[in-house]
Amino acid sequence: MKSDSVWLVSLWVSGASLGAGLLALPIQSGLAGLVPALSGLVFIWALMLGSGIILADFFVDMKQPSAGLFTLFKQGVGSWSRWLVTPGFLLVFYGLLIAYLSGSGAVLASLLHLPKLEWLLLLLFFLICTGSVLVGLGFIHRANMGFMVLLLGSFMVMLLLVGKHIESKNLVYQDWKFLPSTLPIILCSFAYQNIIPSVCTSLHNDRVQIRRALFYGTLISLLVNGLWVLVVVGVLPLDGESSLLNAFHQNQPATIPLAQSIPAGDIQFFSLLFSLAALFTSYVAVGEGLRNFLTDLLGNAQNKDNRRWLAAGLTFIPPLLITLIYPQLFLKVLNLVGGLAIALLFGLLPAIILFYQTRKKKRKWQQIIAVLLCMIFSLLFLLECGQEAGLLQIHPQVEYMWHGPIQPGKASPN
Repeated sequence: MKSDSVWLVSLWVSGASLGAGLLALPIQSGLAGLVPALSGLVFIWALMLGSGIILADFFVDMKQPSAGLFTLFKQGVGSWSRWLVTPGFLLVFYGLLIAYLSGSGAVLASLLHLPKLEWLLLLLFFLICTGSVLVGLGFIHRANMGFMVLLLGSFMVMLLLVGKHIESKNLVYQDWKFLPSTLPIILCSFAYQNIIPSVCTSLHNDRVQIRRALFYGTLISLLVNGLWVLVVVGVLPLDGESSLLNAFHQNQPATIPLAQSIPAGDIQFFSLLFSLAALFTSYVAVGEGLRNFLTDLLGNAQNKDNRRWLAAGLTFIPPLLITLIYPQLFLKVLNLVGGLAIALLFGLLPAIILFYQTRKKKRKWQQIIAVLLCMIFSLLFLLECGQEAGLLQIHPQVEYMWHGPIQPGKASPN
């Protein structure tokens, strides 16, 4: 192994977790305030790093280099896990594709000042990105590398340009009660576990190097996410036309209010580049993953060519139709995916695997950790279920302060 192998895989891990989640993260987490948001980031980072290490260790112990996550979950949890894994993967893949398409239309329409053509711009993004996936893996890898360079480059420029507009008063606001509602979005920003089998294979199942790669890769994601939240929360006001609260209600990516709040051509341009790069890299990765999953799911029911095109149609047409009918689903869908599917697949199931494996080896302290992880991810799952069912409603304090019901005899603050 070359000495830089761990760092190359680390960048791969960070690239898998970074993407369109960056566009959503500051809006919802920022409404809890900077300190609660950063605390939530560190907390979820530690949990997701732990779940990745659990899956990687079990994959190494399996000694089946060609196995995927389905085989891993089947052997680690039991054959019954397919009833959770299959719908969980479908929710993750379809939900993310819908979120990316919704975000692309909103970003392009706003930053290009063409609100009436949002559906057309969304369709253009869909055709370009879907065509890139259908061309083949070779083209995907080359295009993805170029867009990752564009993503990181535009991100650094935006930090420099926007950082000058940070106002200290925006950094002191805190609403810890709203923090639980932000955790599903944060989960989406640290979801990389789908590439665990490839990571282990790339590092020849060397347990020490794998753990280093996961630590360094997720740490890079933590630093990037933290800096991005700091900048956006520091620049955007809590309330107003171009604010965190308005973007939250409009299901907007962070770059839209950010570009609106700073009247400068450079911000508009680099916001567009950053948004498109994040959406492209995320869309092609998830789209290719869902197409492969559906191709395997179809089995031998069709011949090879028909199965490939049928899987492509089932992959891309449903998300497009849903997004065209319901265009403002960006934050809503990411919350659903993070709180339900990711918490289940990449949180609860790895914790169950750890519990089963340590019970056999009678490692009490690891069993305690497994039980704690099960409890935490179960709470995150139930939290999102409660919010989606309307049984639990958590609103940002700023919404109550400025948009709550007006009491008799008092004027509206707006």
